[in-house]
Amino acid sequence: MWFVDQKNKIYLLPVNGSDTNWYKNVRVNPSMTLTVDKRSLQVKAKPLDEPNRVKEVINLFGAKYSADEIEKWYTKLDVAVEIPLP
Repeated sequence: MWFVDQKNKIYLLPVNGSDTNWYKNVRVNPSMTLTVDKRSLQVKAKPLDEPNRVKEVINLFGAKYSADEIEKWYTKLDVAVEIPLP
């Protein structure tokens, strides 16, 4: 899964935007478990659907992965997810 980390937050872009099943699940239940190197952390995700905030996340992804890659893999860019880290 592609992600961007910035200022104690992780950002995710659902590949199919608001049609992505895991994004729909986050809207119903924002509790998530992040696991890295066998370490897990319980977090609360924040769905983002305000166009300017989503655009900021898209720009962060473009800076990390390139705008061409984002255009190639992401079919709908109408939402994002923000995960504050403790």
